Amino acid sequence: MIVGERKPYEEIRSLLGESARVLLVGCGTCVKVCFTGGDKEVAVLASQLRLAAAKAKKGRTFDEMTVERQCEPEFVDEVAKRFAGHDVIMSMACGAGVQLLAS
Repeated sequence: MIVGERKPYEEIRSLLGESARVLLVGCGTCVKVCFTGGDKEVAVLASQLRLAAAKAKKGRTFDEMTVERQCEPEFVDEVAKRFAGHDVIMSMACGAGVQLLAS
């Protein structure tokens, strides 16, 4: 059984450092069911981060996408071209999805 738990918001913000272009990548399977990393959760986190960046007057761009299954290479491979040009790629998947995306 997979259980997903999102990192605390302040920790996420601190991990971004001074990056200018961030891609948030959700997963449409396990963590979507756990309500921690599906398309809705990606949209909520991206909105929070955009508001914080605007308030701090930081010129950051936050892009969003959700992969059907981040733990399956064929799903990640078909969208990997969208990763180019981002300073940070933040996975909102389970540990298996994070590891595959990182590789």
